[in-house]
Amino acid sequence: MATKTIQTCDVCGTNASTTATITLDRATTEVDLCAKHAKELAGAVKGFIGVGRPIGRARTVATKSVPVKRAAAKKAVPKKTAAKKAVAKKAVAKKAVARKAPAKGAVRKRTKALSQVAEMRAWGYANGFNVASKGRLKPDLVAAFEAANK
Repeated sequence: MATKTIQTCDVCGTNASTTATITLDRATTEVDLCAKHAKELAGAVKGFIGVGRPIGRARTVATKSVPVKRAAAKKAVPKKTAAKKAVAKKAVAKKAVARKAPAKGAVRKRTKALSQVAEMRAWGYANGFNVASKGRLKPDLVAAFEAANK
């Protein structure tokens, strides 16, 4: 089915020439405007834009579309054959096999570090450090623990 986009000015109802995206206090609104109201909006905010600072590139916004029925023949969409499906499954299986497991040494180092975390937390509590009950340990705590236990 074919669609046709029809834009009308949200202010006066005539044909719209542009869509304006307005963001204020974290609320974003799109307004379809004719040339007259687009110029009016630009004039109203021009003074504020001139003294503001840019924060990045503007995002592109898709326009509203209103479906319009047309007498058009549907195009036949080719379906995947069983052979094509089998080839796709093999490709996915190859990707899954290609993933490597971490090296044994890396796993041992990580396990050793995890076993020391509880000891470091207890040492930090005992020595007046501000230690969180979860998450990473602060670098200053780790450095002080290592220096004290050399």
